[in-house]
Amino acid sequence: MQRMRVVFLGDSVTAGFGLNEHVGELSFMQLLSARSAEQAAPPALLASAWDGVDTSYALKRFDRMVTALDPDWVVVLLGLNDALPSGARPATSPAAYRSNLLALVDRILAIGARPVLVAPNPRFRPADDDGRPLEIMGPYVSALRSVAAAGEFPWVDLHGPFLALEAVHALIPDGVHPGSDGHQLIADILAAELPCLWEGPHYSAEDLVPSDEAPIGWPSGNGRPATG
Repeated sequence: MQRMRVVFLGDSVTAGFGLNEHVGELSFMQLLSARSAEQAAPPALLASAWDGVDTSYALKRFDRMVTALDPDWVVVLLGLNDALPSGARPATSPAAYRSNLLALVDRILAIGARPVLVAPNPRFRPADDDGRPLEIMGPYVSALRSVAAAGEFPWVDLHGPFLALEAVHALIPDGVHPGSDGHQLIADILAAELPCLWEGPHYSAEDLVPSDEAPIGWPSGNGRPATG
């Protein structure tokens, strides 16, 4: 039987930017792969991620980044570069981000795969003269959650768990990319929440119970299989 293929469509965080491999720092992808290898029938976890990718770029390069990898599941971890792109590119508004996510979901479903949306970790920038960092991802998390609720898709929240910790700035030392401990937190959350990583049956979209009343926070609860 062919192994289930899970593609993580992401940006530099998914690619492990900023980690020091020479001192043994592991990305959340490496940590998840090590955990899943302990299962009787581990899925193949594939990172399709480059520095600077936003939802617009992912749509333009969808065939290369997703279709060519023949996924069963696609875990979408995008938004950081929509909110604050590098260079002179304008930011993607939360409304446009929502539209792009809807288009990505349509493309994922069209190739026979199942989507999971992941609200990204916080991103900070200085707000004013006092230098207090401003967290800018809140409106994008709300947009992502509305897409998940509208289509009754599973979603996972990384944003809330990071912000709930006093050490959030230490976990994201440059304000964008989590460090080693931040990647460990991401791996812990995804391992607990992603339906495509559970042992046992491979749940289909019809088996997932949406939780429209769940607040944006941790755990999201939207990826749990139906029971009874």
